[in-house]
Amino acid sequence: MMGTIDDTTRNRIINNSNLVGKYEEMVERDSAYEELDKLIKEKIEREEEEKRKEKEEKEKAKAEEKEKREKEKAEEKAKKEAEKEKDKKSKKIEKLGDRLIGNAASAVERKILNNILKKLF
Repeated sequence: MMGTIDDTTRNRIINNSNLVGKYEEMVERDSAYEELDKLIKEKIEREEEEKRKEKEEKEKAKAEEKEKREKEKAEEKAKKEAEKEKDKKSKKIEKLGDRLIGNAASAVERKILNNILKKLF
């Protein structure tokens, strides 16, 4: 006849089994669904991180380009102002030269006229 066994017999059979060490500890393993879900979430996170980094790089490149254009614009403005200042100085020198030549010419004219007038009278 078959029936239930007592606890001591059951424990003796379990303890003499080759599988006693393997199945002693309860292990909660993830299901295939949970593993796949975890992999998918990790992939999505990596892709989002890559997109975020790519966006940051683009923004950084755009900011650097803008800064470069502003710097070039400022340099061009400074160059124009330097040229303007140079032209201003050149014009002042030219005016001074014209005045000096005009004054010298007037002085020469007066001397010549004085000499002519002295000879005539």
